[in-house]
Amino acid sequence: MSGINLSRRTLLKSALLGAGAVAVGGTGAAVASAVGRRLFGSEDAAVAEAWRLIEEEGASRVIVRGGEIAAVAKGRGVRPILALLETDGAALEGAIVVDSVVGLPAAAVAVKGKAAKVLARTASEPARDFLTRSGVPLEAKVVVPNILNRDLTGVCPLEASLVALNGAGPDALVAQAYATLNTLRHRPVA
Repeated sequence: MSGINLSRRTLLKSALLGAGAVAVGGTGAAVASAVGRRLFGSEDAAVAEAWRLIEEEGASRVIVRGGEIAAVAKGRGVRPILALLETDGAALEGAIVVDSVVGLPAAAVAVKGKAAKVLARTASEPARDFLTRSGVPLEAKVVVPNILNRDLTGVCPLEASLVALNGAGPDALVAQAYATLNTLRHRPVA
């Protein structure tokens, strides 16, 4: 192709955005969804690409369904996956959630969205236990006692608020996540 030099990143971005992508923004969350676009020949190849997107491209979460990348999210915390659940309730159904960090809030969203499996670089023990009780397999590179807050001075307040519900189902946990996010958003700065 004379004079055309497209990087793999540019091709992926073009494929995602060219497939009727939906962008969800606000509070640092960005989700590009390209459901129905076969990008890879196998689930293993799509999962490998999902890890590459997380490691090299700064994605926080990638949704894989079959041999395709169904959604790519960038943003901090649980907001990107909550936004995906809000905009397309069926986006997680039967999918593999590939995530950099899975705390109890993200695990609750995965279960509520009926994900088939969760793969994580880091997962918390409460997330692991909840996923196990819910029948959703988790493969994590590292499991830690809890997800820490951004200052690394204590437990993430969102995770702590959900752990306090002890044994609640995904609907109650996701509702509590929204309530806690709303409280944190409107908390006065000291």
